Amino acid sequence: MVSISLTQVIYAKLLRDDLRDFAAFNADGESLPFGPALPAQSHTLRPATAKSGALPTFRVPRSQLSDPERLSLHVERDGNGRLRQLHAEIVSDSEAASIDDWLLDLSGLQGKVRGLHIGLEDAALGALNARVEIAASRDLNTWQIIAPSQTLLSLRRGEMNLERLSVEFAPDDWPYLRLRRIDEESTLPLTQVVAELALPTTIIDERLALQITGAAVVGQPGIFEYRLDGPYPIERVGVELADRNGLAIVVLESRASSTQNWRERARGTAFRLGGNTDDTSAAPFELPHTRDRQWRVRSEPALPRPPTLRVGYRKELFVLLAQGPQPYRLVAGSAYAVRPEYPLQAVLQTPSSPNSLKVLANPITVGAGRQLSGYDLLNAKNPPLPLRQWLLWSVLIAASALIVILALRLLRQPNASRAPSAESSPRQRK
Repeated sequence: MVSISLTQVIYAKLLRDDLRDFAAFNADGESLPFGPALPAQSHTLRPATAKSGALPTFRVPRSQLSDPERLSLHVERDGNGRLRQLHAEIVSDSEAASIDDWLLDLSGLQGKVRGLHIGLEDAALGALNARVEIAASRDLNTWQIIAPSQTLLSLRRGEMNLERLSVEFAPDDWPYLRLRRIDEESTLPLTQVVAELALPTTIIDERLALQITGAAVVGQPGIFEYRLDGPYPIERVGVELADRNGLAIVVLESRASSTQNWRERARGTAFRLGGNTDDTSAAPFELPHTRDRQWRVRSEPALPRPPTLRVGYRKELFVLLAQGPQPYRLVAGSAYAVRPEYPLQAVLQTPSSPNSLKVLANPITVGAGRQLSGYDLLNAKNPPLPLRQWLLWSVLIAASALIVILALRLLRQPNASRAPSAESSPRQRK
């Protein structure tokens, strides 16, 4: 038993959305037991997380002097290592206004922290575009930067609200974090901070990304259409704007083919903010599993150029039970043949198959492919008719035309076959 990972080359050859035109044969041309290892929509790939309550936060004045030793810090801890009291001051004769960092106490949490969720003051809601730096420490003496540049946003324009009030970093069990604003000399106007804990999980996100470009629909400003080259198992779509500092409400739609109506998949705010080196974009849309090939984006206000769609899909594995002589051949894209439904799930889930997981974790690679003659005929134009058939068709058409001409002449002639009237002399009576 071996497994095969579907590649973009294979997807581009498939014609059916159920992948039944993907089959395997041995050297004798016999069909092999072959099919998907797991349904594409069988489980979620989101990592398990939990949120803490509001963390203890302390304002720490940031020294404006070149000498960092001018900062005086007095710390009191309880028996469990938690901060009970913190007093910080800058020993300086400078009259400049104090700029504060935020010290976060995470020592009371159980587990590793992978992110923070920020609450802002009312005056800052809808009017904040800041970058922050996060440093971590285990003893409040030495600090290590774990997130050098993270964006915090709270913008408002008319009815559109744009917020990104969370930061992420590598999970770890740091007891103390320091939150510092780095885009300008100002204190971050936060009211509370909640930690996001990473829970133990065995689920691994193996979703791959595929980038596709679209084209504007003629006569319909702000509407753009896209097309995938195969039936990918799509679970996520990101809308990346073409221009920096762009903002619009977008509606994401899809359909399987041109004969169907568009179906709305998601709607929300798309944006791209940034400078010359780095950009900040909206989070991608998480979607129910679909294999639609045609996609459309409607934007309001109308975007001048088509956004780029970054499609996320999970890697699919097919399982092959080897039978008969080698080499084995994979065939994809038949317009007529359909692969039988082999009950491979029963084989993979049975307790007597201890190597099933090992097989799925180590798929074999697919070699270079080639097009069969049937594929060429499927896409070729109709061949010209032979000369003999052309002559037969010409004689048949000429004979038919001659019959029609004769019939018309008969209808136009006077009725010469009409019988003459009999003339009889009256019989004289004697």
